[in-house]
Amino acid sequence: YGGYLKLALEFPEFMEYIQSVCDEFRLLYQNIKGTTPYCVKTVAVLNAWGKCRSWGCHMVHHALYQKQNYSYAGVIEALSGAPFDVKFISFEDIKADPAILDGIDVIINVGDGDTAHTGGLYWEDETIASAIKGFVHRGGGIIGVGEPAGHQYQGRYLQLAGVMGVEKETGFTLNYDKYNWDEHPDHF
Repeated sequence: YGGYLKLALEFPEFMEYIQSVCDEFRLLYQNIKGTTPYCVKTVAVLNAWGKCRSWGCHMVHHALYQKQNYSYAGVIEALSGAPFDVKFISFEDIKADPAILDGIDVIINVGDGDTAHTGGLYWEDETIASAIKGFVHRGGGIIGVGEPAGHQYQGRYLQLAGVMGVEKETGFTLNYDKYNWDEHPDHF
């Protein structure tokens, strides 16, 4: 987070400890000899940036609350300690080559609707929507946190409502169903 490195020089014990931690890391890195760690599944975090801004999914600048990515809190941290190969993919990646999903086991879409985190207007692109629905149809998993695939379009807010089995009520669907009235004609 910045600061003056020369201030650390005033604490030689701290400097020695940091050196020992770095040496441990170097030893571990040398011992693994480039071996890929064991991974159970491949998980893709899907947003508008993909790999370009993977760091943007989990900003913790001085532990300040970040409204733009609060939904990611815990998701990225949990993935970092789990035996998953984590990839960050964008909607443009899917549009350019829907086969990018072939090597993925689970897609995670996290954040508020109509943001770059969940996709917004990208959900109007039939190539993208069809690729993700097809991915699930073929057995792929999808996890949504917040308002995944959230974008008001063609009578739906959650564009994967049919896949996820849930929809967000935004006031446009109140007349879809009748009210359930309990009639008691003998009451009066």
